[in-house]
Amino acid sequence: MRPELLMLGVGVALLFLYRRQQTSDWLSPSFHISEFTQWMGKLAPPRAVPLDVYTNLVRLARVLEVVQAAAGKKVRVVGARSGWRPLDIADPGVNAGEHTAGLAADIVIDGMGPWDIRDLLEQLMRAGRIPPGGIGVYAPAPGLSGDRMVHYDLGASRRWWGDTTPHFSYPNRPGGYA
Repeated sequence: MRPELLMLGVGVALLFLYRRQQTSDWLSPSFHISEFTQWMGKLAPPRAVPLDVYTNLVRLARVLEVVQAAAGKKVRVVGARSGWRPLDIADPGVNAGEHTAGLAADIVIDGMGPWDIRDLLEQLMRAGRIPPGGIGVYAPAPGLSGDRMVHYDLGASRRWWGDTTPHFSYPNRPGGYA
């Protein structure tokens, strides 16, 4: 083989690897890996994400694309602990749950309240457009001026919310758990 062709082939291969590296940080058209890998304001390097967690984050981002399309507004992954929580820095007592596996995100959707987001998620689940999973409504996320965040995960189907005052309580859901 001629040296110039060999060099051209190596150059094309390097360009392909470079482009792949640059685009692989996008989990889906709308969600970058950085949205799911922040921990208390610090960004975990994307290459530090284990392959199984990365695969789960891609699944989760694709599901959130469906939610975003149905809402017609940007879904934002929020909270001090974002989507993925590595076991070595997760909250004390946290087991290998959905966040530590890259299967969960705490979200807000601009212009929608948490109960509207919860209803949208349940509607999409019933219609078979997104997989059944866990939904929880939590107190305001740090730094979001009073927005309540909604937890969604691809784990077992269950419901919960932290606020059980009469305004947020529902029949047949004692203690705020459904």
